[in-house]
Amino acid sequence: MKKRKDFNQAFDLPTLIGELESLDLKRRERARRTLAALGNFSLPCLTEALSHPTEWVRWEAATSLGMIASPSSAPALTAALEDPSPAVRLAAAEALAEIRDPSGQAVSTI
Repeated sequence: MKKRKDFNQAFDLPTLIGELESLDLKRRERARRTLAALGNFSLPCLTEALSHPTEWVRWEAATSLGMIASPSSAPALTAALEDPSPAVRLAAAEALAEIRDPSGQAVSTI
């Protein structure tokens, strides 16, 4: 467990979230995949990024949350279904579909 904790602390989440703002698609994709690989460790930052003023950052955050597929992100993703951007709404709906919530609560919101 200590090894995993050290691994997580080696990543600077604010920097990774900042990379989601990049105009460089490869940098954004690399940041998205890294954040998703960090799993639950990155959930608070990704959830906060769902309210970022830039549309593609919100899309990247929703997509990353779908890759993690944690039921704890369902409420934030459900709220993102009301985003003004159709692309963000679609990414949130797809992320919710990825979540395997045993109660069925997350998927039923789509």
